Amino acid sequence: MYVNDFNIIKENDSHFLIYENEKVVCTDSDHFVEDKNRKIIEYIIEDFERCGNVKFNKNRSLKTNKIYTAYHVFSLQKCIVETKSEFKKFSKYFSIFPIHDFSLIQVGNGPPLEIEEMKRFAPVRNSIATYLGKNSFSTLTEYAWGCYYHHNYGGGVGTYISDDDFIKTKISKNLLKLFLDNSNAEKAAIISLFYANQQKSLLLPISFIKGWITKMEFVSGSMVLGGNIANLPTAEGTNKIHQEGYNFYNNMAELAKNYLQLFNDQSTILNKLQKSPILTKIEKGETKKIEFKETLSMDKKKKTKEKYIEESIMKTVAGFLNSEGGELFVGVNDNGEIIGIKDEIEKFYKSNDKLLLHFRNLVKKTMNESFFSFINYEVVEVDNTNILHITCEKSNKEVFINDELWVRTGPSTDKLLGQDMVNYIRQKFKNND
Repeated sequence: MYVNDFNIIKENDSHFLIYENEKVVCTDSDHFVEDKNRKIIEYIIEDFERCGNVKFNKNRSLKTNKIYTAYHVFSLQKCIVETKSEFKKFSKYFSIFPIHDFSLIQVGNGPPLEIEEMKRFAPVRNSIATYLGKNSFSTLTEYAWGCYYHHNYGGGVGTYISDDDFIKTKISKNLLKLFLDNSNAEKAAIISLFYANQQKSLLLPISFIKGWITKMEFVSGSMVLGGNIANLPTAEGTNKIHQEGYNFYNNMAELAKNYLQLFNDQSTILNKLQKSPILTKIEKGETKKIEFKETLSMDKKKKTKEKYIEESIMKTVAGFLNSEGGELFVGVNDNGEIIGIKDEIEKFYKSNDKLLLHFRNLVKKTMNESFFSFINYEVVEVDNTNILHITCEKSNKEVFINDELWVRTGPSTDKLLGQDMVNYIRQKFKNND
């Protein structure tokens, strides 16, 4: 079959790739090649032009004459990245793999080959060292040498660490985070390049997709991974082998970039058409029911955890509970600029869950557990940045903070005193006694 033999049909909200009235499935799975965005399926079809005559297998997958295409990258996205059980397995594998990554060591026999390897791996090594820090990168390199010599020669160089021990280290967790922080399309592109280099390096693909190294630096490094330095014409290889290697990795890098460009373009369009409801609320500014706070606990200038900031948060929450309810967005400044809570989490809490637990404990300590049913809170992503979103319903009972009653008056939270406080409680909560 050729490009013109494929069709696209729409069912419900998805577009399916069709051949002779049959839905095409992804490689090695029964997932259909389908997406809500028709442009994605059109691109997959167009990319088949590089393959010539594509074959339709009995299981309804496609055979592309040993040419890697957008169909394969899309299949990885569906079958690994977007399949929870498979992605969990790969993430665990990723946590272990860095100590087996061939971009961290030289295996060429003799100084000329080793020096060439070092030159070609320098860009990716510098990138990872910048991300991890020099000390952590040095430790990672020692582990990589240790594992290589342990498995091939029984030891002798580097520091050996088992997979089970390495996965517990901060280095492993930081590198896993580097992978997890990518979009699904970017993860699929990284995995596809990892498979392309015969699973010899994950750090090269991830550095390339992150934009830390150029396409030429990615291709140059990939060509000499795990002893492939010997394939260069100056060693034991030939010009033909060199050219084939270059063309293969260059084409793979181009495919990955084109695939991501398509998804990035479509994401930009969708973001413009389908603006987040939370972002829409933030753009309207502070009101009686909307309040912004930069942090939950941290003084932005001193980078310290301050009690007065937490008290301000609790007074706002109490104000919403004592009034008509409302929403508090933590990680947004007074101008409505989304600055996020990443720095605060990294400095004090280390994870979203621990930040949420801290907020819960503040409510418990400052108010009473009975008010939990009126408060919802979660970390949400808005405009590619995480913020803390707190939603408060109107309470059926007055809430005090240190024996003080706080209420919302317009876009601010004010304290009521004396008779004003008594009158407000009688009027607001008289029917709830």
